Amino acid sequence: MKLPKDAKSLVKKPLGKVYYKLFIALAFIVAAIVLGAELYLAEPMVVAELQKQKIKNLSSNYYKSSTPPAIISPSAIVATPIEIKKINGTVHLPILLYHKTPANFDFQMKHLVDAGYTPVFMQEVYMILTGKMAGPAKPVAITFDDGFTDQLEAVKILKKYNFKSTFYIIVGGDLSGWCIGVEKKSNTCGDSYLNWDQIKTIQSSGLVEIGSHTVDHLQLASLNEAAQRFQIFESKKTLELNLGVSILSFCYPYGNFNTTSEQLAKEAGYNNATTVVASEYQNPTLPFRLNRIRDTKDLR
Repeated sequence: MKLPKDAKSLVKKPLGKVYYKLFIALAFIVAAIVLGAELYLAEPMVVAELQKQKIKNLSSNYYKSSTPPAIISPSAIVATPIEIKKINGTVHLPILLYHKTPANFDFQMKHLVDAGYTPVFMQEVYMILTGKMAGPAKPVAITFDDGFTDQLEAVKILKKYNFKSTFYIIVGGDLSGWCIGVEKKSNTCGDSYLNWDQIKTIQSSGLVEIGSHTVDHLQLASLNEAAQRFQIFESKKTLELNLGVSILSFCYPYGNFNTTSEQLAKEAGYNNATTVVASEYQNPTLPFRLNRIRDTKDLR
């Protein structure tokens, strides 16, 4: 049997040449596989890069537009009535009560700062409780009764912290022997009280609201209606005449009052009144029965 001519020539060729051709063919196959894999893997990366570029272009066009992105200011955040803690219908709005300046007054005011409280006037307390204005997240009121000269030390510290406060001033009169109040005439009795010039000075700072503490600092509930009317109305009239401002905040002497006192305070034109009942919470429906505490130590 004779082999085909081509077969004979193939056999005559050295095996090295056959292996060489097989190697070349295999190399082409491997190269094709690798190239295909690279193209396959590259596709997601190309898409991702295109997406990045698209986002970049969109952002660039947005900030180049005539309408800039909205910016929320801190004032806008508190532009609606605040949500303050409520317990049984009351709200958490502490009102601090002082007479003479405490030795640790600076420490107490620093505590308010650290605890995040913002002092407000008593007029603002009324507005916040009745929903007539927005307020800070944690409002607190700082009040001073009687108008002692010693309270000027507290004013210095209040200015240091830029704190608002309310000072309840006694006017002074015949029933108290002219021994107390801004119109005190006797040098042989009573304590030292702020005079009109001093009151005007602290008021002009913009950090002090002036409130009324009656004419003679008497226990109102022990007086008849006519006597109460004089104490409540006349003090307001005298303060407004001398200071040139409306007096809208009132404080019951010794925290002593009855329903007549409350009604007369409303009739006189006040819109809030403080007591000495100890509580950090206020009833929004009772602005003429506001509670007060005497120290900041329990405030959180």
